[in-house]
Amino acid sequence: MKTKTLTARIVRGLPAGARPRVIISTDALDDQRDRIMQAGLTFRPRMRVLYAHQYNTLPVGLVTNIDRYPHRTEAEWTWFENDAEVERVRNIYEQNALDASLGANVDAAASERNAEGGYNITKAHVVEISLTPVPANAGAVALAKSLGRAGAVEVDVTREQIRAAFEATRPWLAAEIRRKTATAVAVARAPREFDLAAIGEDDVLEGLTPAGVRAAFRAVLPAMVDERVRRALRIARGRLD
Repeated sequence: MKTKTLTARIVRGLPAGARPRVIISTDALDDQRDRIMQAGLTFRPRMRVLYAHQYNTLPVGLVTNIDRYPHRTEAEWTWFENDAEVERVRNIYEQNALDASLGANVDAAASERNAEGGYNITKAHVVEISLTPVPANAGAVALAKSLGRAGAVEVDVTREQIRAAFEATRPWLAAEIRRKTATAVAVARAPREFDLAAIGEDDVLEGLTPAGVRAAFRAVLPAMVDERVRRALRIARGRLD
């Protein structure tokens, strides 16, 4: 199985009081030249709606219905109630400022090359719907290559492509770590110049502990590194950035 992020399309202009609805997939060719076979889609029971694929936070909604049509599949959901975070997400959604995408496990063994240079995907298991501030692609079912969120990287690329992306990212990451470290240390009123590699578990830099440095990194680096690695992976796969 490979994890993919499928870009969905929110259905706009619904009647007042209607439940929110999303087009999960169509059988049209997507931007990656892949085609999802609607009959091969399966879904997690009681599927949740998340915000931005954040698996470590509470969901914002529950999928209540999945409708299959000859050439597309749609789903509708209800919002969870009495939660401030859900209300924030819902408020932005109702102002048409969020898009939708899906987390799905694709059976690589059941995928075959198509005449357009992509794959015909005959089996995919959708595990969640996410509302996101930025769409991954313009198409309704464009497949975006996504970093895993559960401590592992699961992307539709080869080991060689991942290695090339890592090598391309390494110099930038080292420079960004030095820059962000200097900022974090300055904020903590510690010396700006020091050797990051020399920090050990028992080191203390004028009151700044290694745990403090790690906490600063966790606060500022993840999103930045995530985007840079995505860019390097796109380049490694031969796609223009």
